[in-house]
Amino acid sequence: MTQLASLRPGAQILWAEALKVPGRFGHKEPGLNHFLLALLERHAPMAESLAAGLSAATYIRTIKESLERGDSGGNLDTEGLLKEAVDLATQTGRSEASERDLASVLLKKAGFQLVPAVPWKSSPQPGPVVSPQVDAPGEQVEGMPPRATAYRPRAKHPTPKLEQFGRDLCREALEGKLPVILGREIELEAVMQTLCRWTKRNPILVGPAGVGKTAIVEALAQRIVSGDVREPLQGLRVFAVQASSLVAGASRSPKSRRSTSTTAAAVPTIGSRSQRPVCHIKDSP
Repeated sequence: MTQLASLRPGAQILWAEALKVPGRFGHKEPGLNHFLLALLERHAPMAESLAAGLSAATYIRTIKESLERGDSGGNLDTEGLLKEAVDLATQTGRSEASERDLASVLLKKAGFQLVPAVPWKSSPQPGPVVSPQVDAPGEQVEGMPPRATAYRPRAKHPTPKLEQFGRDLCREALEGKLPVILGREIELEAVMQTLCRWTKRNPILVGPAGVGKTAIVEALAQRIVSGDVREPLQGLRVFAVQASSLVAGASRSPKSRRSTSTTAAAVPTIGSRSQRPVCHIKDSP
């Protein structure tokens, strides 16, 4: 399928996973239910944000029951599906279709009514970025995508310890302090996919010092601020926390131990789709 090159890396992964689903149920040809199951297993929050009244957990059970009975949802024209997703991306000025485009086409074919959602940016005109934490945004960095939507953090919980021991990467992105990140599209897509999952949504970046693990997280913060992320990631705050700064002096000072315990209490919120921030824990300088 030559048009597969017109899919973003994350959409290509979703497509490949969908083609594996028929084998799980002993089916030969992919059907609509196979693609829907792959979509919901990987991107349940995104699907729920797109389709009115969709409960991912309930629909996954329904699809599995249908597939176990041999009902694949009918033969699916994969070439036509791919073309519709690419056409949807083209309508908004993008050359590559995202997972969101594939999801929109699949859910519409399944009979769901799509709800208005914040789309991926195409070629928007640069506009002001407003944040309750920053009086005025920094100047647009050359090479960065223009900021089309106002960034408003949806975190409601106070985070004094995170702000004391960590870096608010979204704030730095707003102020134009982060460098332009190039060549990390696949890794960034994988991180965003993991954060959008229904369960097990804590991505781990592994590698020796200096290979660019923090750069990927900084790129994520820039995408969040510019609005170029999926609905579940809109308005998130991203903090970078150095693990060594939490434990330094903790064995000698009771006050330091209390600070470490208080900050560590925020760690279980990593990757949460709630109003809490996302934390990037660094284990080395």
